[in-house]
Order: sequence, then C-alpha cells, then structure tokens
Amino acid sequence: MLSGKTGTNASISFHLHPHVQASLVEAGNSVLLKFGKSAGWRFRASNANITLEPSLYFDHGVRRQAQQIVLAANHNGPETVIKWRFAEKN
Repeated sequence: MLSGKTGTNASISFHLHPHVQASLVEAGNSVLLKFGKSAGWRFRASNANITLEPSLYFDHGVRRQAQQIVLAANHNGPETVIKWRFAEKN
C-alpha cells in the first residue's frame, strides 16, 4: 500500500539473480521467470505498469549484469494498493 502526497509517481523494484531469465509476456502484463530447465514462475501485478530493466548483482565484490522487474504506479489518492505475486508456472 502506498500513502502520501497525491499525484506522485512511485516505483517498486524486484532485483533478480543473474541466473534468472525474465521475459515480458501477455502483452506486458506479466513476467515469465526461468531458472535453467525448470518450468519457471510467473510474476503479475495490478494497478501498476510492469517493465524489465537492467540491474547489477554483486557477488563477493564482483559486479555482474542482472535484470529487475519494475512496477510503476501513479499515486492518485490517500492510499494506492498495488497487488503483486509470484506463482509457479505449470
């Protein structure tokens, strides 16, 4: 739940491990996460736009390229609820 000044933009980031492969699916309404040959997971959110952006992962002082899921929302009221979930893809 977001609260604060009305009419502001907010973003929520989920940084992913470098071994996770992320792809926008369903016309950009969800993200498919793959871990090697496993079936993967699906990330969904409501009341926010989903994008994938570059990120960095530090592994014992070594900088590695990674991705992050970013949720962008416009806070238009006293409280804005953003629901998100990870679900195993069958």
